[in-house]
Amino acid sequence: MIREVTDLLASSTLEVIPRHTIPSDNPPLQPIWSFRRKRAPYWSILKYKARLCPNGWKQIEGINFWETYAPVVSWRTVHLTLILSLLSGLKSRQVDYVSAYTQAPLDCELFMNIPPGFIIQDGVPTFTTSSTRGNSTDYLLKFKKNMYGLKQAGKSAIDPCLFIRPNCMIIVYVDDCLLFAKTDSILDSVVASLQSEFHLTSQGNVGAFLGVDIHRNANGFLELTQPGLITKIISSCGLESDSNQHRTSSIDILLDDPNGPECEHTWNYQAIIGMLTYLSTSTRPDIAFSVHQCARFSSHPKRLHELAVRPIECYLKGTQDKGYILRPLLDHCRLECYVVTDFAGLWSSTNSHDPISVRSRTGYVITFANCLVLWSSKL
Repeated sequence: MIREVTDLLASSTLEVIPRHTIPSDNPPLQPIWSFRRKRAPYWSILKYKARLCPNGWKQIEGINFWETYAPVVSWRTVHLTLILSLLSGLKSRQVDYVSAYTQAPLDCELFMNIPPGFIIQDGVPTFTTSSTRGNSTDYLLKFKKNMYGLKQAGKSAIDPCLFIRPNCMIIVYVDDCLLFAKTDSILDSVVASLQSEFHLTSQGNVGAFLGVDIHRNANGFLELTQPGLITKIISSCGLESDSNQHRTSSIDILLDDPNGPECEHTWNYQAIIGMLTYLSTSTRPDIAFSVHQCARFSSHPKRLHELAVRPIECYLKGTQDKGYILRPLLDHCRLECYVVTDFAGLWSSTNSHDPISVRSRTGYVITFANCLVLWSSKL
């Protein structure tokens, strides 16, 4: 908490001002502390983080914020860039922007109350263990730059964000970046250039990105795995001691079961499906069909759908160290698309008079240099 407040003041994101100086028609936002643990792909704790966030939902569009979004890179771009880096023998570097949102200037006046746990001493927020707020009611914090929790911060739009310069490629996912270039000296120069404008840390060669472990094996190929996420899925469903491991994740076609028995387990169906979906789109195309089958009933799952998730989990438990291997072929540098369709694949499996049952399933994979770039299985 102390480090967070210190960084926000040092970066001129916040400024302490007397409460009586703000206009009456611009009430201050309430501060909220958000605590989280940043984890490595194998789920070990990398660091503890404390985020100071205002209650941005009190902002009014058109008055103190305008519609914005944070660009993030898609996994197909990450896959393709990693393939190109192997084909071209590129060096890599990973950087993390410190308090990324807080480095952008604001275009309107916003204020916030002094956060819990702090009082003002000599014009500076100071941590206190006292339960009283002291003189903190006499002061406010004025936003000079953007901050987590504000409407000006990132929302839900997802767009590829790949920047290319003559000698370097940069992938951006909000505050995590991957850089690729021919030499380490070029990477050092680019990182130094970015550091002259932004507060960021260099983390060496690419090793983990968005919870995915990126490992270069002895043959020079890349292996992308998510053992930490699989561990979390297994743990969330209480399967740690279950020795039942499936050889495939295949399940029968799932149907709606409106009058069927309700779910019995305590784990959250939607949360598990969300984790499985991220896993299937980033490193595990082998579970895409089964996960999509179960995801169709996330709004109101029944016991039938709950049981259908179990084969996927048991399969993942037996293949926890497996993932997506990038082994590009230099003499095969072309895009290829493979498609399979099952026309009206749900016909006769449900009410034939219900137009919803007449649905076709499409599955496809797109490859470059004989490596998977994008895959999907959907109705």
